[in-house]
Amino acid sequence: MKKALLFLLPFILTSSIFAANEAIKPDGEGTAESPYVLTRIENLVWMGDNMKDCRSSVFCLGNDIDCSETKYWESPFVSIGWPKEMYGQAYNFLGVLDGKNYTIKNLYSKSADGLIHGLWGAEIKNLYLDNMNLGSFSSGARGGLTQTCNDSVVSNVHVSGQISGSGDCGGIFSHVYSSKIDNCSFIGIINGFGDSTLGGIASFADYSTLIFCKASGFINNINGASDIGGICGLAVGAPDFNDYCIRYCIADMKISAKGNIGGIVAQNYMYNVKHYPDGDVLYENCGLINNYSLCVGDVSSADNAGGICAVCSTNCIDIGNFYDKTGISGTQFGIGLSSDKMKRRSSFSNWDFDNVWAIHEFESTPYWMIGGEKPYRVFYSTKFPGTLNITPEKRSYAFNENISINVTIPENSVFIGFQGDLEGTETNISLVLKKDLAIIGKFAKYISSADDFIKIGRDQDYPQDGYYIQTTDLNMSTTDYPVPVSFCGVYDGGNHVISNVMFNNPSRYMGLFSSVSEAKIYNLGIRDVKNNTRVSYFGLMGGGAIASEISNCYISTSVELNGSNYSGGFFSSFEKSQMINCEFRGELYSSVYFGGLTYFAAHSSFEGCSAEIFGSSNISKDKISGLMFLGTPNLFLNCYVKGDCFNYAFTAPTSNSELTFSNCYAFAESECVLEKANYINCYFNSNCVEQVEGVTGFVSEEEMKKQETYAGWDFDEIWDIDDGVGTPYFRYAVPEPVGMLALLLLALAAVRKR
Repeated sequence: MKKALLFLLPFILTSSIFAANEAIKPDGEGTAESPYVLTRIENLVWMGDNMKDCRSSVFCLGNDIDCSETKYWESPFVSIGWPKEMYGQAYNFLGVLDGKNYTIKNLYSKSADGLIHGLWGAEIKNLYLDNMNLGSFSSGARGGLTQTCNDSVVSNVHVSGQISGSGDCGGIFSHVYSSKIDNCSFIGIINGFGDSTLGGIASFADYSTLIFCKASGFINNINGASDIGGICGLAVGAPDFNDYCIRYCIADMKISAKGNIGGIVAQNYMYNVKHYPDGDVLYENCGLINNYSLCVGDVSSADNAGGICAVCSTNCIDIGNFYDKTGISGTQFGIGLSSDKMKRRSSFSNWDFDNVWAIHEFESTPYWMIGGEKPYRVFYSTKFPGTLNITPEKRSYAFNENISINVTIPENSVFIGFQGDLEGTETNISLVLKKDLAIIGKFAKYISSADDFIKIGRDQDYPQDGYYIQTTDLNMSTTDYPVPVSFCGVYDGGNHVISNVMFNNPSRYMGLFSSVSEAKIYNLGIRDVKNNTRVSYFGLMGGGAIASEISNCYISTSVELNGSNYSGGFFSSFEKSQMINCEFRGELYSSVYFGGLTYFAAHSSFEGCSAEIFGSSNISKDKISGLMFLGTPNLFLNCYVKGDCFNYAFTAPTSNSELTFSNCYAFAESECVLEKANYINCYFNSNCVEQVEGVTGFVSEEEMKKQETYAGWDFDEIWDIDDGVGTPYFRYAVPEPVGMLALLLLALAAVRKR
């Protein structure tokens, strides 16, 4: 078994034993005099089901609403106004929702693009949305409150939680158009995937005013270049429109991404200069005014970075903006200060410390005086199954207030540690608050038997998005393996094996899991798997993978696929994902379309991976490819294929030509090479491969067993070879067994190396 090499951070197909609750009409008539009073999750479901008829109505909360059960609904919660039917009509909310300072909390949905799908001429006020968990890396644009806010007023709305998507995402909104946003905040985590615009409050603000807004926590973007801002990713305004600005706002985000990164906005096009015959007039209520940023991030790979904004248009307005230059610094707008000077009133020249701002001199950065509000919030959440308890538990905290964090660890579980603004594995912590805190307690559940593994995604105590550690080898020979479920959590195989799995229950997507999404699976071996079903998409680990990371895993088995087309060693499809230090070694007994690692791959990378494929005489070699059968742009780095039954060295000619193979080799009895791919330092066994014009690296079988052949390859950290005996293998892997003569040669080689 391979050594655990590295730890990587974790499209969900939601399935559960719980069904969604029924819709129950709230009390009230929906008028200003008699609003609909929302008191339970069923009222929110009713609101969504009846949005066509009540979208101009008045609603209010009558108490806090706990939506924890949505995590286990068979059909996920959909945004209010979004149709449950695939081709139904979506409706924007046009009315009033007054939260009365109550809270909607623990709302969970991988489908929802916000609590409410869209606002148009609406008013939302006095509402808390706590511990929201919305979206996934395979879903589109979203915000904690709503996807789209158009011509609306949103005030005193505060969101905490985790917002994820492959489109434009913001903590409260995705897109804001011609609206006023006043006294709103987000604290938590925003996850983006691919080329998208991300912002702590909104991804995009167009002709809108954001005033007294605050964003704290984390913004992460995976596999893409983005416009990312602590408050907004993109802000737009234009001449002759005298009511748009970002003013009195605070950003304190930790940003991990590429692209344009700004402490307040990434790209700013808010300018307003009106031309008169006697000169220009600069409006006072537009542009970026009296904001500050404490954002930090690695900007070494950013296209542009700025302490306030990264990219600005001509005539953009910059009035009294400041940023901590030890975080994200840059030349676009604002004044950079040291961390110490960010805690001095005198640094913020011309700011109103009589009516707007307050500060604890030398101890804190400025905070607002509005309403006597306490300045700090704490967002805390846990990754199942444990809990965090915060004492005292309040919506906001005063400067220098003491809090205690106590960790509760369930039986058969382990506390991994904190993510966010805390570090370490202590289970009892006392803190004095100096700023907002966004923390997550990370727990894992032990998998100690085949029955434990079967519970994943099928038992409430073993959720699909959990964190699991396998503690022993699992033999499934006495288990009737059920229909596979999807997985979107973390699975650490602990360098153990799952063996003797027999698939008898057909599903469209087949494997150990039906699919994995936003998942991480590592340190796991799979042996001796047999499929007795006829399905379209089959992989030993899963039918499909999206936005996932698979590392340090191996599969060693005989594969009888029984007509399961579009099959792969690990997955049938592999999209927007990474595979690192993984190997497939198997013998095929069925003639199907098959790729050594995956049948299909798109926008993914494979590093340090190998496939060794052997087959019986009835195999159709022209259906089998060494690494993948079909694919669009992908990167293969330090990979190899070996065997006797495949016709295509790395991929079939049907693949898109935008493929890169770097430091890879093929050593097999029959190989065809895709001529249009990009090959960098790749080698092929010329004894059995027809050479292709324009492709180099064809060498003899003897030369493929010599280190000197592989120019530029890393034989210190990545590769090893026993000269004259075998082809290169990975240093993390054990070399395959060889005969007695070869062992003697290995011993002689070892003596020579000394």
